[in-house]
Amino acid sequence: MKTQELLNRYAAREVDFREANLAEAILNSVNLSRADLSR
Repeated sequence: MKTQELLNRYAAREVDFREANLAEAILNSVNLSRADLSR
């Protein structure tokens, strides 16, 4: 998942990213405190 897609989904109140592949996402200075990023 690319950075903008992640941010758009998070802004739409999606918080379950357990199965998301974030290898391409650049997340410097991004607050995802409500997100579930576990695997």
